[in-house]
Amino acid sequence: MPAISSGDAAVLRQFPQGVRRYLSAAPREAVFAAQVSGAIQRDGVSGGVIAIPYTGVTTGAYGDVISGMTLDIGTTAGGAEIGRVRVRSANGAQILTAESVLPAAAGQYLTVRREFRPWLVKPRRFEDYADAAYPTVFTEYHDYDVPYSNQNSAIAPKPNIVADGYELVKLAGFVDAGQSYRTVTLVADSTTFNGASISAWLWDVGDGTVTVGGTSLPLVTAQFPVGFRYVTLTITDSNGASGLMRLPIWVHDADHMPITEFEVTRDETAAEGGREMVFEVLASHGEAGIADSGVIPEGSAICYWEEATFGSDADPVPRYYRGQFMGWTLRDAVLFQLYRSRYTLEVAGAAGWLDRLGGLAQTLVDPGKTPTQWHEMQNLTLDKAVDYALRSYTNILTLVNFTMSGISDRAQTINLSKRSVWQQVRELVSGYYGVAGCDSLGGIWLRKHFSYYNASEKASFGMAITLTNADWTDEQGLRFPAEKSEAVGLVETNAARFDGVTTFQMASKARGQQGVAQVTSPFQIASWQDQLNHLTGHHLARLNNARPAVSLRLLGNLDALEPCWNEPLAISDAGENVRGLEIDGAQFSLSHVSVKHSNERGVPAKVVTWTLEGVTTGESGQTLDVAGVTLKPPTVKRTTGGRKLKPALLSPGTGTLAAINEDGYLYITRNFSAVSPTWTRVAISGITGYPLDFTPDPFSPRYLGTGSAVNGWLVSENEIVQIADIFGTTPSFTVQHSFSTTVGAYDGQRVIDTERSVQNFVVCVSYYPGGGTKALITTDGATWSSETTLDSGHPYSYLSPGVAVSGKAANVAYSAASNGFTFTGYKYSGGSWAAISNPNISGTGLPGWIHIPWHNNADTTVFYGASTAEPSDDRVYRADGAARTEITPSADGQAYSCRFPRSIDTCAINGNRVVMCGYGDPSGGMNQNAVFASKDRGNTWSVVYGPVTTAGADYLVVRCAGDDEDVFYLLGDAKIQYTADFGVTLQDKRGNLGDFADVYRFLNVCGG
Repeated sequence: MPAISSGDAAVLRQFPQGVRRYLSAAPREAVFAAQVSGAIQRDGVSGGVIAIPYTGVTTGAYGDVISGMTLDIGTTAGGAEIGRVRVRSANGAQILTAESVLPAAAGQYLTVRREFRPWLVKPRRFEDYADAAYPTVFTEYHDYDVPYSNQNSAIAPKPNIVADGYELVKLAGFVDAGQSYRTVTLVADSTTFNGASISAWLWDVGDGTVTVGGTSLPLVTAQFPVGFRYVTLTITDSNGASGLMRLPIWVHDADHMPITEFEVTRDETAAEGGREMVFEVLASHGEAGIADSGVIPEGSAICYWEEATFGSDADPVPRYYRGQFMGWTLRDAVLFQLYRSRYTLEVAGAAGWLDRLGGLAQTLVDPGKTPTQWHEMQNLTLDKAVDYALRSYTNILTLVNFTMSGISDRAQTINLSKRSVWQQVRELVSGYYGVAGCDSLGGIWLRKHFSYYNASEKASFGMAITLTNADWTDEQGLRFPAEKSEAVGLVETNAARFDGVTTFQMASKARGQQGVAQVTSPFQIASWQDQLNHLTGHHLARLNNARPAVSLRLLGNLDALEPCWNEPLAISDAGENVRGLEIDGAQFSLSHVSVKHSNERGVPAKVVTWTLEGVTTGESGQTLDVAGVTLKPPTVKRTTGGRKLKPALLSPGTGTLAAINEDGYLYITRNFSAVSPTWTRVAISGITGYPLDFTPDPFSPRYLGTGSAVNGWLVSENEIVQIADIFGTTPSFTVQHSFSTTVGAYDGQRVIDTERSVQNFVVCVSYYPGGGTKALITTDGATWSSETTLDSGHPYSYLSPGVAVSGKAANVAYSAASNGFTFTGYKYSGGSWAAISNPNISGTGLPGWIHIPWHNNADTTVFYGASTAEPSDDRVYRADGAARTEITPSADGQAYSCRFPRSIDTCAINGNRVVMCGYGDPSGGMNQNAVFASKDRGNTWSVVYGPVTTAGADYLVVRCAGDDEDVFYLLGDAKIQYTADFGVTLQDKRGNLGDFADVYRFLNVCGG
């Protein structure tokens, strides 16, 4: 919220100060009344909600009943001794209520009242035996009978209603001077999801008259006559989803006065909660006794409001002055006296009510695919989890504003533990060290605590107000208790990060004074390890805050800050220097507001006491590996059909791994199995041009078991380079061939490959714009042939040609080339290249890649991709001899194909297992990425990552492990992922890669 302006601060500090106090209560108007006509039963259609048949309508009609109203059931007309329940709907035969079963019987009375109060909305879950393979699967219905529907792209927007200038709406007041109406301006604010925007607004102002704006515009000014009504705002977003909010408006005049004969005996507001007030109401009010429940109905909405004066009555009340409070009656207590009986009303806003509603245990997940159940949600964040809990299990969001923190760190799993709804909310936001609170109208705010921002972020905040010694008196003064010892010496923090594919654990610690208490701080989400370290250090500093509770009783009625806003304030010029303590610009956050009200003459109308928490800053913690976590799966013996399998280039949980990057560096880690691997890098010296592709040598001594060296070949824009002893102290880079013509630095313009059939048989294929596709080979690993032209060219300036060396047949390789908009498969055998006679390895379009599964003894199966002139027509094919099958995977209605070398791979010991990094083209821009896995040779696919459109979030290379069918690796721009369960979970292995500047696309990996 904006800071208190200097002009407003000057007004708040003026004397004399006066306060006139009022109470407005929402009437519980009956809109429908009838009698129960028969047995209560569950609705036969849904099997969920309660259906109450009725007869003898005496008030209104069923069309007047609105979902969310309150139904009273009593033994007499208008009574409620049987109970109250939330109304779902009504028709000509029955009233449908929430699932609560009340002991109603025929002949009892039903009264539906125009009252909207907070309710717990219970779900219904039952065990679904329809699928014998999963006998313990539960189906969940929300609000007891609402089946699952799309809560992602169609998640309802949250409308908020604020005043012009975005301060709180003044809910109650007197008519305008000399008029019979009160003018109120209302502004629509909103929270939307998944990139949606608001497309429509609809105001229902009841008996009000619109004078400015319109009912279909985001701003409306209306004139309301004396009385009470609800204003309803419905908004619709660009996904077609709608949400509504109801706001109570009271208007009084001299003939219809609010309640004035009461005292405020308690007024407390906590930053991590809300405002609660206690009123002692006298037993008489004019001619009517206000002890009558018709004046202040039991459980009704209550608005406390003030008319304050500061100095001259002509000075307007500052815009953020806390001159009103809205909540619902929690309880009342009657005190009988001889002459002046009275009763007390305890009133609480949203936080107080939610803290008395039992929350439901739930585990929310981001499934990495299109959700099909209520607990599945894409792009899951803690804010969205709070929204889910409030929206799904209560009706509170239809009654109050809701402002999220905006923290967008994603999670794969979030748990809602069994406790009150408000405790669930507070526990959720603690995942980013947030605080949840309510303003004076019950509006819910989620905010990151100010002490956990870094220095530059703190500097971006303006001070809400700066206090000086003119703001307090000597009667109490400003007391600064200062802790001199540390209460906590060590904080250990566990965190989880989810980047859309993988949840992986992180750990951090922060040390203070040794020998004192140690605490564990549970984290649910962090963006990156350095963020966790930062927050851990700040948490330790806050736990050891030397100024945790500074109490300040203000001189004036400076009641203009909501603790839930989490805005910093400063204290300057505190006065004398005592014990070396100088206060000049010290920053604090407001944790509690206590107001003492008085009606006595000569006593201040309000005495405001603030409890302040000193703002702290801590040094970042240290990174730890999470103890006891291992990423290596158990060893499983696997059959290879009697074939002798050479040691794998990649093994599950390999401790040592190397990755070649197009930035010109070789990246090596020797603790790959750690939660956060440590990478070092070696410059690829003596090479000209950007690296474009890399293939390890399967006959390296390390893989044959005859030594430790791992070797390989790399091709750049200009050269072919042999790399020797990749994991050695000093890897060597030897240029073996220089091309007469370079290619551009595009992905896949030049590719290289070798396999486990014949040692030192290596093939390199290049595409030259305007010059066609050309290939060259070596059969001794040192001497390269001249380039052979496979085609004469085509009209595109960019093409990835594709190459695959047979893993079984000696000196056999495959490629594909285009001439115009058709392509032909080529095979190298017997010392020359020739077009493949099988038409299934040719076709219309441009080939992006070609892959031969190693497990095939006779190389009879070929996977390849092709496209026509339009990228949106990409396809993936599997050719089995003379049969060709399209196996293009899809997600969210889009087809996906590979566009780059090594974007598809198959398991060496189980050829049924295929993994593919795919590009989709939903808008003609090739900008959607997903990773797919198949266990049946591509006949069916599952999505293991994405789809995503975020820049830099794509994976372009996949490598399957050689000795475990469940293991594969994903490579992308400065990214490496690992899975040990065939994509069910992915583990991020970037480790410290963020410490290196300009890390680009990884080309391939090899184990050491």
